[in-house]
Amino acid sequence: MKEAVTDDFFVLSTRLAGEILQKFINYGVRFAVYGDFSAYTSKSWKDFVYECNRGKDVYFQPDVSHNENVCPWMLCCIPGKRQRKNLRLF
Repeated sequence: MKEAVTDDFFVLSTRLAGEILQKFINYGVRFAVYGDFSAYTSKSWKDFVYECNRGKDVYFQPDVSHNENVCPWMLCCIPGKRQRKNLRLF
């Protein structure tokens, strides 16, 4: 959830988001970040989220109920689905 992350994560000039996400990717951990990101309106943030969502390791989504745009590897995280190794939800 978004609440589990400091606000500095959402300010790309701090480089915190990139450093954290790169660590997860280096260790082969795929994960999703759920929360309301509408307060973060910079073009760079929107581009960052867009690029992450196009990739295969990190996915930003408003909440778990928005399954129509979910990545195939995230389907195992939906309640009632089997959990997959190396996948975390925040």
